[in-house]
Amino acid sequence: FMGILLSGVMLLYLAIAEVINVNFMNTFAYAFLITAGVFVLMGLLSMVMKKTSALFLIGTTLFLGIGILCLVNFFLHLETIYWIVDIALFMYILIITAIDIHNANMIAQRADFSTDNNLAIYCAMNLYTDFVIILIRVMYYLLIIFASKKD
Repeated sequence: FMGILLSGVMLLYLAIAEVINVNFMNTFAYAFLITAGVFVLMGLLSMVMKKTSALFLIGTTLFLGIGILCLVNFFLHLETIYWIVDIALFMYILIITAIDIHNANMIAQRADFSTDNNLAIYCAMNLYTDFVIILIRVMYYLLIIFASKKD
């Protein structure tokens, strides 16, 4: 199901990229690398969560989300209300990703994935879904940025 969703969204982004005359493959490569970096960063934060409180993780994640979206807003100069909602959505996505990575690590420490395939599939599906959601958002931001540079 997620593959069909991702394919449909990427086809839509391909059509948008052709209309605004942006190289889709470069944009997708950048989006994938940025998403992988954010995903690794959230994984590192979830590892730190073992020694610190959940409040520190949430605060750090919110700070990273605000920083990333403020950087995008620096280039776009869009309405304030739009960015407040967008920052909140992206922060929520990052928090859920860090929590899912932390939960997968805790499950892996308590259970043996080799004897319980359903548990491994559940954790993999959660992490894959988080990755796809972040990829779609980052692709959206990059298309906006590259389109504004063409003007």
